[in-house]
Amino acid sequence: MKSRDSGALHIYSLPEIQLHSIVKNALVLPAKTLSLSCNGKKLALISKHHVLRLYDLTDGDKAVKPMQGFERKEVWSVEWDAVIREWGS
Repeated sequence: MKSRDSGALHIYSLPEIQLHSIVKNALVLPAKTLSLSCNGKKLALISKHHVLRLYDLTDGDKAVKPMQGFERKEVWSVEWDAVIREWGS
């Protein structure tokens, strides 16, 4: 994945590294760091102002939904747990 300052998110497929899709206006903040969960269903974004937001990718490559009510400030890095858990459990 690659983000643009415009909020567009470019999604590439592996291992051939070909552009799979472009989701326009997907991200609210310009990204400094993007981190994809191990199952590919959640995306963590840290902005250049060190604000962490989570996005839900469960609707496929065409929809990127921000997780409402989740925002953390003064964040410099993010690590995903190796165990897959559902949100809220």
